[in-house]
Amino acid sequence: MCIAASYTLSAHRNEAGFSLLELVLSMGLAALMMAALMASLMQFNRHKLVSQTIVNQQVQGQLASAQVLQDWADVCGAGVVQGSATSISLKRLHQAHCVTYDYGLNAPAHSLKRKRAGGRYSSFLAGVETLELWYGVDTNGDCGINLWTNHYQTSLNHRLHQVWVRLTMRTEASRQLGGNLEGGWMWHDQDSVLLNNVGFIWRVAHGCS
Repeated sequence: MCIAASYTLSAHRNEAGFSLLELVLSMGLAALMMAALMASLMQFNRHKLVSQTIVNQQVQGQLASAQVLQDWADVCGAGVVQGSATSISLKRLHQAHCVTYDYGLNAPAHSLKRKRAGGRYSSFLAGVETLELWYGVDTNGDCGINLWTNHYQTSLNHRLHQVWVRLTMRTEASRQLGGNLEGGWMWHDQDSVLLNNVGFIWRVAHGCS
């Protein structure tokens, strides 16, 4: 009777337990599932970062162009006095007076700078890496642009119609994005920012006769 009882108890333990092979296989399967889950989460996070960066760049570009165009809306007198590839001087209204304003790139501060005649330079637009200006000029009096140049001086014989503004904007971005980025994205050589090109046309408001 004692032997039979012992045999029955032993058989019950074998049926309820797990073998070493089963434990190893279960742990291996759990590890594979965890690895797949982590890979999916990393991919999701990367897509999220890419989407956020795209939105940030689009908003940054729109705000930059809107700020420049709004600031240059109140030109007066001769309009643009002179301009180079990286700076421009124009007449703007200030307290009912036509005053010269100078705009240029402040490279160390990564911004556009602005100065009113007799004043000091101050930051006008932040997050700018480079500035490039081209001037669309009418040289033959037919009210059409027949010359694009990166140097302009006000003249009775030449009339400025448009200024093509090209900015390279700096966008903060996580290095988790890595080097495989969508076309048109470029990491800065020294700083942890992405560079984004923004271009727009400023049409000088004047009558053409």
